[in-house]
Amino acid sequence: MSRRGFSLVELLIAITIMLIAVALAGALIMAGVNLTRRSDQQIQRSDDARFALNEIATALNQAGSGAPGGIYLNFPTGTPTLYNAVYGMDGSTANGGNLGTAIDASTSIWNTDDLWIVSADRNMLGAGCVPGTAGQAGAATTLVTTGTGILKVRCTGDFAATDTLLASDMTTAALLSPPLTLTAAAAGPPFVPGTIDYSESGVSAYSNDPSKGGFQQGDMIYKASVVHYFVADITALGGLGLYRSQGALTGTAPSGTYPNGPYDRAGRPFVDLDGTAVLVQRNVDDLQVAFALDSTGSGDPATFTWANGLAPAYNGSLRAVRVGVSVRSPTVLLDSNNHTVLSSTTQRKVLENHFVGPTDKAVPTADGYSRALYSRTVVLPNLAPGSL
Repeated sequence: MSRRGFSLVELLIAITIMLIAVALAGALIMAGVNLTRRSDQQIQRSDDARFALNEIATALNQAGSGAPGGIYLNFPTGTPTLYNAVYGMDGSTANGGNLGTAIDASTSIWNTDDLWIVSADRNMLGAGCVPGTAGQAGAATTLVTTGTGILKVRCTGDFAATDTLLASDMTTAALLSPPLTLTAAAAGPPFVPGTIDYSESGVSAYSNDPSKGGFQQGDMIYKASVVHYFVADITALGGLGLYRSQGALTGTAPSGTYPNGPYDRAGRPFVDLDGTAVLVQRNVDDLQVAFALDSTGSGDPATFTWANGLAPAYNGSLRAVRVGVSVRSPTVLLDSNNHTVLSSTTQRKVLENHFVGPTDKAVPTADGYSRALYSRTVVLPNLAPGSL
C-alpha cells in the first residue's frame, strides 16, 4: 500500500490560499466596521441637528407674542424705541443694520451668524393671581390704572424680582427690565392693587404706546424671555456646539471673555447676561440665519426677499426665519488603514450665504470631519399681519 504525504510545494500553496482568504476576510470586516462607524456618525449628526433646530424653532414660534407691532425699549437715548422681537447678525459680513465694524467675537472663528429672540412665557395665558396654586409663574396680570410710572396691577404673585416682563396691548409691548420691586395686592376687599416698579419707570411717556401718553388700563403684563443663540467652542461648558444665553438690557458692551465679551455690539439693545450660557447641542459648528421680508405687503411668500442679517430696529415686514446648521462628526473620519480621510467628503460645506475656506468663497480645506447640513424655515405666527 502506497503512503504519500503533502509535498512542500503543496503545503506552501495551501498556506498562501489560507492567508489570502484571511486577508480578504479581514478587509471585509474592517470595511464593515468603518461602514457601521459612518452610519453611527450619520445618525448622531441627524439627531444633533434635529435637537438644535427644534430648540430654535420652538423659541421662534413664541417670538413676539402680544407684540406683532414691535417692542418698545428705553434704549439707547432714553426715548421709547421700537425693536424687533427677532433679529441677528450675519457673521460673514458683520452686517445687520451697521451693528458694528468688527465681526462678533462669538463668530470670529467660523463667521457664523447669531439670533436674538424675545418671547412670552408659555404660561402667559394660564390662570394667574391664584395664591397657593403651583405652576402659575409667568401668567399674565392686568393693569388697573393708566400711567407711565410705577404700574398698578391686579396682582404681582406671578412674578419674581429678577423677571423680565412685557406690558402689552396685544399690538405693541414694552419691555420692563429687572430688577423689579413688587408690592403684593391686598388679600381681600376693599381691593387694593399691587404695584410693579421697574428700572425704566422714571422715563416720561415710556409705555407700549407712547402716543397715548402711557400704559392703558387693561394692558396685559406677563413674563418674557430674551434668548441669544450662537455657535462657540467654550471648553468649560462642553466644547464646540450651539449655545443659548439669556439677554439683559444694557447700553454698554460687557468685558471679559466670550460669551461675556469683549465684542462689538454697537446698536444692540441686549447683551448676554453673565453666567447664563448653556450648551444646547454639541458638534454644531455653523449657524446661518436668513430673514424673510414682505416689503411689498403682498402676503405672498413667492415675493418675499431674504436678508442675511437683520437689525434690531423694528421692521414690520418680517414674516419668517430660515435657520441652517452644520453638524460635524464627533471624531475624524478614518479609512481602512486608520488614516484620516482628507477629501471632498471631509471638506466644510457651504451653508446659506456662508462660504467656508482659507479665504472667503475659496475651496474649503478638508479637516477629517464629516458633516451634514440641515435647514428649517419657521413662519413667525405672532408677527403675521393678521396678528396686528
